[in-house]
Amino acid sequence: MTEPRQLAERIREAAAAGGRLWIRGRGTRGLVPDESDDLALDGFSGIVEYEPGELAVTARTGTPLAELEAALADAGQVLAPEPPGREGTLGGAVASGLSGPTRPWLGDLRGAVLGVAMLNGRGELLRFGGRVMKNVAGYDLARLQCGAHGLLGPLLEVSLRTRPAPEARLCLARECSLTDALAEMTRLQREPWPLAGLAWTDGTLRIRLWGSEAGVAAARRTIGGDPDPTPSFWEDLREQRHPFQRQGWRLSLPPATPQPALGGKWLIDWGGGLRWLITDHPAEEVMEATRRLGGWALPPDNHPLQALEPATLNLHRRLKQAFDPQGVFNPGLLPEAG
Repeated sequence: MTEPRQLAERIREAAAAGGRLWIRGRGTRGLVPDESDDLALDGFSGIVEYEPGELAVTARTGTPLAELEAALADAGQVLAPEPPGREGTLGGAVASGLSGPTRPWLGDLRGAVLGVAMLNGRGELLRFGGRVMKNVAGYDLARLQCGAHGLLGPLLEVSLRTRPAPEARLCLARECSLTDALAEMTRLQREPWPLAGLAWTDGTLRIRLWGSEAGVAAARRTIGGDPDPTPSFWEDLREQRHPFQRQGWRLSLPPATPQPALGGKWLIDWGGGLRWLITDHPAEEVMEATRRLGGWALPPDNHPLQALEPATLNLHRRLKQAFDPQGVFNPGLLPEAG
């Protein structure tokens, strides 16, 4: 197994020589540029500590996400945010910072991070947070690493909050127009139903319920709908395999926001908070229509860091300078200062 001291030595050598390293797990995200050397973490794997009673797990970041989730399932627990990328590693999931369909109701991946161990651009070992939740003051540098895409340094270990697996799971579906679906999503989220997913596409509203047997049964009686004939829909949505997620714009909007005045095909997720659009409208029109509604739009095939507003981008650059002053990690991912 790869040792932290070996990784640290490679980082120090690269920094001294003006070299560049691309942090890689299993390479499932397809971002590695040809001109960079790999800093491979896929061999740095395994669960370090897991106490189901503490609702927390610590694992090395090269651990396959599917392997970690299988260990949690054996103990009757889950990672509530459903991060995509089961074929990849825990480190890749945390570095990407993405959460699945449960996010509005069970929390995002960033909120599940309790602590991390990492190496900075000087090859120094840093630890932030802990292995259980504590009330602490100051900057939350552990959760800062979630969604950092490796720009601040390789993560070695991550501690995450877990939760008990639901007693019952049920997926419902019913025919519904887009306008009616958005209104129904808003109505459902005002009630204490055990929601774990609200989505719409192609004239079908899909409702996913996770909770106690009694709670799920009561929700089904009141909400209505038939068992979803395509239960794989939710797994595809989590793993971002749906055609909309490969070809469409990603629009982040307040959930109760009316539809943007944009023609095209739509996929609605997160109860209206995340909307995917396949359209022929020019990019400027899509971005302006989304901004007018208080949202944010990411074009197809674009990396999130390429679409940052100037003030946010400047903050990212300052953090990059603090953690990686020689610019060793993941070159070209963060736009250069103009």
